[in-house]
Amino acid sequence: MLENVVIKKTKSLKTLYPKATEDELNLLSKLLEFNPSKRINVNTDLEHNYVKEFHSQYSDTEIICDKPIHAPIDDNVKFSAKEYRKRLYDELLKRKKK
Repeated sequence: MLENVVIKKTKSLKTLYPKATEDELNLLSKLLEFNPSKRINVNTDLEHNYVKEFHSQYSDTEIICDKPIHAPIDDNVKFSAKEYRKRLYDELLKRKKK
């Protein structure tokens, strides 16, 4: 039975992304962790060296929302990222004018 088992070697992230920095590879490996209890979460993501400088720039201006935010776009329709962004911005502009 074991003669039919195929074992595939996994490629390292460094092999797949040879131009990536150590911080980029480290964050990517933490984001791709299969086990959810070991996977990096949003709070630790923002403290990672790769994104820390961007997060800390805005830490004193962080906005906390008391109520849920619902995108006014139908989730059952597939849009391109460009079209989704345009529709979302258009909706924000409509609400701002009110």
